[in-house]
Amino acid sequence: LAFTLLLFALILTVAFCRAEDMIRVDFGEEALDVVTSRYSMNIPYEMIKSVEIGDLDKDDEIIKGKGDIALRTGHCLNKDWGEYYGIIDLQTSKCVLIRLNDGRLFVYSHKSDEKVQQDCEMLLSYLNQ
Repeated sequence: LAFTLLLFALILTVAFCRAEDMIRVDFGEEALDVVTSRYSMNIPYEMIKSVEIGDLDKDDEIIKGKGDIALRTGHCLNKDWGEYYGIIDLQTSKCVLIRLNDGRLFVYSHKSDEKVQQDCEMLLSYLNQ
């Protein structure tokens, strides 16, 4: 029993440690890229209407995508936001909400709530240039 619990704890630890390394966020000259091995989002700055910090609901419904213990990606549904496209590191409680001019919503988080805050500020600085 102890061996089984230890093995389960090890698997969970590895899964959570990998999530933050599986998400790459690049602030390019013309667009923000959020990339994982199974999903990517390219968001041109000129299409962004607003940016804010939001609270994650870890029980969102996945319409088309994948979710596991560490990461949720794809087209999802949230009771407050409606449909959105996201790359969510489930270790965080906050996320960056990016509303586009065409009504779409892109959501992402990675590493920590502090990193989410830094990314939001960085994105706002790109929009104000």
